[in-house]
Amino acid sequence: RRLDDKHNFTLLCRDLSELSLYARVDNSAFRLLKNNTPGPYTFIFQGTKEVPRRLMNAKRKTLGIRVPDNQIALDLLEALGEPMMS
Repeated sequence: RRLDDKHNFTLLCRDLSELSLYARVDNSAFRLLKNNTPGPYTFIFQGTKEVPRRLMNAKRKTLGIRVPDNQIALDLLEALGEPMMS
């Protein structure tokens, strides 16, 4: 699939502990995440140095992160042992 350089990606994570490796999350955001994940929401955070540059918004250094509530997606993430790009 051909995507332009401005296409934003979302990182699918298994849980909040995995999410915190890739995003800078403060205490208030963590509480929001804890109450709303897993679920149908994508949260935008500043990325950490663990995130490949291609996944982050070039100007803002942000990325979308999601903890899915779909069991098949969660099983795939568990089997892979690392986040998936969407």
